[in-house]
Amino acid sequence: MRVLIVDKLRLFCHTLKAVLQKESDISVIGYAVNAEEALHQAQHADLVLVNAAVDDDERALQLVRDLIRFRPSLKVLVLGVGEDTDAIIRHVEAGAAGYISREDSVERMLEKVRAAQDDQAMVSPRIAAQLMNRLAELTSLRGTLWATPDIQMRRFNELTPREQEVLGLLGKGLTNQEIAEQLYIEHGTVKNHVHRILKKLNASNRHEAAAAYMLRLKQEHTAAALAA
Repeated sequence: MRVLIVDKLRLFCHTLKAVLQKESDISVIGYAVNAEEALHQAQHADLVLVNAAVDDDERALQLVRDLIRFRPSLKVLVLGVGEDTDAIIRHVEAGAAGYISREDSVERMLEKVRAAQDDQAMVSPRIAAQLMNRLAELTSLRGTLWATPDIQMRRFNELTPREQEVLGLLGKGLTNQEIAEQLYIEHGTVKNHVHRILKKLNASNRHEAAAAYMLRLKQEHTAAALAA
């Protein structure tokens, strides 16, 4: 199993590499201290260990999304999270195959690494229950927003390029002000875009619109994996 380590501290990367290299079935191909390095090296890896604090929480989430988009078959495990249900679910929704908490032992970490490689997930009963609840919510949301795949496609196609751009930033959890700053437009203009997005997607709030965006991404990732 070829493993890539992503952490902003080189010392941590070296330490974790020394631990993993002792395992006969694991080969550490390298480490990255930022997203750019991670994406460059990910093409040679089977599994990537990403520290949740590689940059900041949102950038770590975006890195997970980018890695999966880059290689849908890639396994990504998030390191250093606590038993924070919301944080873990956000990473799983971004595409992570699992997580390694701050309380896990080395032996537990190795078990989770091997489980992920075998398309299995090791989570606590509490997290498993929350993931099931979240799956039920998304299933209900999909039925509410899109009655059929044709309706789904039509509603997304109705979005202008700028609205799609704003929706993508909503999916990353950005506020209207943050979106305005990133796109160099007025705050009021962002509000107008969000209003039109909600209307076109038949979403009742920005959270539903963001969930719709993430669901759409997951469908695209699945289609890409099947076509590969």
